[in-house]
Order: sequence, then C-alpha cells, then structure tokens
Amino acid sequence: MSLGRPRGPKCALGRLHTTRLGARDAARAGYHDTGVVVIFPDMLKDDFERQFVESIANREYGVNPSAGRGKEK
Repeated sequence: MSLGRPRGPKCALGRLHTTRLGARDAARAGYHDTGVVVIFPDMLKDDFERQFVESIANREYGVNPSAGRGKEK
C-alpha cells in the first residue's frame, strides 16, 4: 500500500459512487446528452427573456402562485 493514495472502497456499493458535478456542468452535460435545457435566473439578460421563459413555464406547468407576479384582473 502506498502512502498518500486514497484507498478503494471496502463495500461493493462503493463502485457506484460518482463524481460530483456543479449544477452548471450537470446542466451542460444534460443538454448534450438528452437535449434538456436548464435555465438559471442569472442567464436571463432582460425583461423580454424573463417574460418569454415565464410564459412557457406557465403554459406547461400552470401559473406559479408563489411567484407574486400572477396576472392581475
């Protein structure tokens, strides 16, 4: 056994351990692997982009009552 080197897992389940990716790296990999797009709020540069994404989300998932920006009558 060499010193300073991590030991392998003692449990057979240890081989299922994966490396931890950052959220943006995982989103990028997901897009390339499956075509699923993840949009983080800081990616939206102006009100037009925010409204565009919010409109799609409202159409697909319904209006978010906790958003506080529901349509006023």
